[in-house]
Amino acid sequence: MSAYAQLQQIRQEFTTLTVSQSSPWDATLFPRGAPYKALLLLAVCDAVGCGRIPTPLVELDEWLLQRYTLYATVGGAAVNDQPVIPFNYLRYEPFWRLVPKAGQASALAELGDVRSLKAYTQLVAGATLRADVHDALRRAEARGVLRDCLIQTYFGVQLHGALWDMQAADSPAR
Repeated sequence: MSAYAQLQQIRQEFTTLTVSQSSPWDATLFPRGAPYKALLLLAVCDAVGCGRIPTPLVELDEWLLQRYTLYATVGGAAVNDQPVIPFNYLRYEPFWRLVPKAGQASALAELGDVRSLKAYTQLVAGATLRADVHDALRRAEARGVLRDCLIQTYFGVQLHGALWDMQAADSPAR
C-alpha cells in the first residue's frame, strides 16, 4: 500500500472514532460529541513529533498527562482532565492496543475497562500504536494532516486556531 493510501486509511480511522453522546455536548464546540479520544490523540501526535514516543509503545507518563490537560483546557470546563479514560477507550479503535504489565494480562481482562490512574498503574504498561500509524506520526507532513483531521472533525471552528497553535506552544517539561 502506498504512503498516500496508508495516510488516507488512518485519516478514515481518525474521523470515525467512537465517541460518547451521553453528555449534553455543545454541538458548536464539539460537533461529534465527547472530544476525549481526539484530545489524547493530539497529545500523542505532539509526543511522537518531539521524539518522546520513539517506538509504537505509548506510556501514559507525566508529560502526556500534562499535554492532554493542556489540550483539555481549550475545551473549557465541560472537558475533564482524566486521560486514563480515553487511553482505555482507544483500545476499541483498530490502531490502539493496551499492553498489560508482565503477569497482569488476566487481571486486565477481568477488570475490563481501566478507569482510574491506580488501575492503570497496577495493570497497564502502555498501549501500542499500529506500526503504520506510528510511522505516519513520525513524519511532520503526515502528522500535520492527521492533527488537522482530528481538529476539523471533533472540534468546532472557534476552537480550531487554539488547538492548531498548541502544537507550537511550550511543551510540558521533559
